[in-house]
Amino acid sequence: EESIARSQLAQLFRISPGYVSELCKHYAGESFSKVKLHYQLEHAENLLIQSRLNIDEIAMQCGFSSANYFIRRFRKNYGLTPHVFRNRQEKTRFRALQPVPKK
Repeated sequence: EESIARSQLAQLFRISPGYVSELCKHYAGESFSKVKLHYQLEHAENLLIQSRLNIDEIAMQCGFSSANYFIRRFRKNYGLTPHVFRNRQEKTRFRALQPVPKK
């Protein structure tokens, strides 16, 4: 639920924060902050699909500082708000449950 800082991660693995950045760049091809944001948004996407948590709860569980910041980042990444994303997923799931008409 809490967002982890680069320095906290470094301390956990007993390496320098700079080395955390180097590892992210080497293995993921992106900065630590982009890798972290990717995982936060991926977790949020799963919660939007699989839970009935509200947007504030999802933002907090995914380590965002506020729901507004979460919504802005989600929209920038997915091109739509978390609410619209969830509604589209529900409609898709509902259609998949509909029986196929017989000919």
